[in-house]
Amino acid sequence: MQRKIVFIAVGLAVLSLLVVAVNFVSLEDLFGAGDTYSRTNTPSVALQRINSDFALAMQYQRERKYDLALQSYKKALLSAEDSIQEAQIQYRIALVTELRGNYVEAIRLFKSIAADPSNYELVRAYSVQEIGRMYYTYYDDRSGSQIPTETFKDTPYNSFKEESGDMNLAYRKLFEYAASMYPLGVSEARIAHWYSTELLKQATTTTQSISYVSIVRENIRKAEADIQRTIDDPPAAALIPETYMRIGLTLANLASVGAASFEEAEQRLQQALQYTSVLGTVPGNFQAYSYAAFLASTHGKTRAADIQNILSPFSTSRASEIMPIVVNFYRAARTDPTLVEQRKQLVLLGQIDTDFKTYLVSLGWHESDF
Repeated sequence: MQRKIVFIAVGLAVLSLLVVAVNFVSLEDLFGAGDTYSRTNTPSVALQRINSDFALAMQYQRERKYDLALQSYKKALLSAEDSIQEAQIQYRIALVTELRGNYVEAIRLFKSIAADPSNYELVRAYSVQEIGRMYYTYYDDRSGSQIPTETFKDTPYNSFKEESGDMNLAYRKLFEYAASMYPLGVSEARIAHWYSTELLKQATTTTQSISYVSIVRENIRKAEADIQRTIDDPPAAALIPETYMRIGLTLANLASVGAASFEEAEQRLQQALQYTSVLGTVPGNFQAYSYAAFLASTHGKTRAADIQNILSPFSTSRASEIMPIVVNFYRAARTDPTLVEQRKQLVLLGQIDTDFKTYLVSLGWHESDF
């Protein structure tokens, strides 16, 4: 391992001389200097202030009254004052369509927004990113191919899919497409995670591996810069925990090949979990699972008390405090062939925390699984 660390460190020192810093597009550049919108007065923030139907739709969305939210967003669209507001409302209509479970229609709406060059880059990038997030969110529908089939059936998306059928590679290219419009945190972190996962499959002293580490670090830098952009924008800040989580998992992969520290990875995973509290997210979330899984795989039973504390929301007596998509993920992981590594993590967590194992059994897992 020491040889790996030294080689990668030397390689990175050389490559760092070749890396050109990315100049991020500011909101002022996107909307035009002197215009109505800014970092603290985004289109979404402005709409909530001046468009009562939009504000009401946002409230309905927070309350998970998606049918009412959709109706109000459509009313809000009639009062949009410019093309920027129209694009923002159209994005919200697509998002609520997704939340209502109509994934095919949602993908079509997001694609329409992304394909329109008259829309501003930020909303186009968010639309493509959301198409990618859907695959990694709705486990019940991705295996049945509803989501990926609709995603990759037309241009330019069909060019992302390889003959090998490697869906993770196809989605990495999709997130790169989103990032080419604007370097959004989730997209950049997803790209970084793909490359860091590839590092685990190959010798770490190759030129390609060294270049991958450089790519990962640059994508992490972009992702963290986007976190700072969104921190004062409540709707956009909702993705901060996911971004920190994916950065943490990426750094854990780097740590495994000697290109980062496990402490660095844990710090990001802590930030992810802490920010869910800031946002008022229910405690049974993906960030809690990911942090616990990291501790289990890195430290085993020596961190059992921390693991048990983090996993405490996951019990039948606290069902209302668990995100439905996490429940679906736990159920799917037992048999889904695309979730083999996650299944191993859940088994390990169940072996460390018997209460968590009991919860998984209540979802359809078997005692023999552990």
